[in-house]
Amino acid sequence: MVPHIDGQFLRDVEAVLTAPDRGLGTWVDKTTVTWFKFNHQLAVAIGDILQRNFHHAWPTYRMIPVVFKARWFFLLTRMHTWDSRHTVTVWTQFNLVARTLYRDNMRVLKRGWARGLDKPRWMTTTVWNDLVDMFTEFDPDD
Repeated sequence: MVPHIDGQFLRDVEAVLTAPDRGLGTWVDKTTVTWFKFNHQLAVAIGDILQRNFHHAWPTYRMIPVVFKARWFFLLTRMHTWDSRHTVTVWTQFNLVARTLYRDNMRVLKRGWARGLDKPRWMTTTVWNDLVDMFTEFDPDD
């Protein structure tokens, strides 16, 4: 499920994409599902955004409030650019890729915790402790 966006969000993205002093960044000229999902540079950028902004212990991507997802999407607009007519498509694909990466990351974190590994270096102790509480409450295989 892709979060709903409103007209103001689209106008804000348009303002970023068309700002006169904006560096172009990497151009996203194809916005199909297959291309977006398997574009290594975009997948790495989205993964980096998720890691740098992992400030809460949400159990699933769906539980993350849209305001955070929108903020992360704006970070993507600083690194990449596209024809603003494709913003809804890019938003959709961003969320599909982010959801997959988030799920996979949570699976790795949960398995690492079950094997006694410590928190990743990029994660704060507070978030890790919240995750451990969540993992403890639910079976590691859930």
